[in-house]
Amino acid sequence: MPRWLKMACLLVLPFLALFAGLAWYNRIMLDKDVDFLFQHVLAQGDAEVAYRHADVHFRALYPYRDFTDFVESNPSFFERDKVNGKTVEWLRDSGGMVVVLTALVDAAEVKYFCRPMERGEWRLVGIAPGLERAVPKLQSAR
Repeated sequence: MPRWLKMACLLVLPFLALFAGLAWYNRIMLDKDVDFLFQHVLAQGDAEVAYRHADVHFRALYPYRDFTDFVESNPSFFERDKVNGKTVEWLRDSGGMVVVLTALVDAAEVKYFCRPMERGEWRLVGIAPGLERAVPKLQSAR
């Protein structure tokens, strides 16, 4: 093997390892965010608890029966093993920050909108498609 090729490999391999490590770290953090969404926001699929802990504006726009009808017609949106996280974005609106977790559910893109509160809690603001009326106009947090 020529010397220049060995040198090129020695220079490229650390960057490839760094890139692979960052991708692995991002995947772990995304999985943790999806787990947090299911445990604390969607109450592990318990519609009554999830609704009770949702944002006050969300509850004002969607009566409990509308929410449970949505849950019944979209059960995979509320099943942890069916939701594969894709991205997490922190966006701004006039009321503060909104977390947008984009996921693939049964090969369809679903967005879960949550408002971060004190003590690390998140409140459900909306789910797209289907429950978007309470989602504020958002802009990048940068």
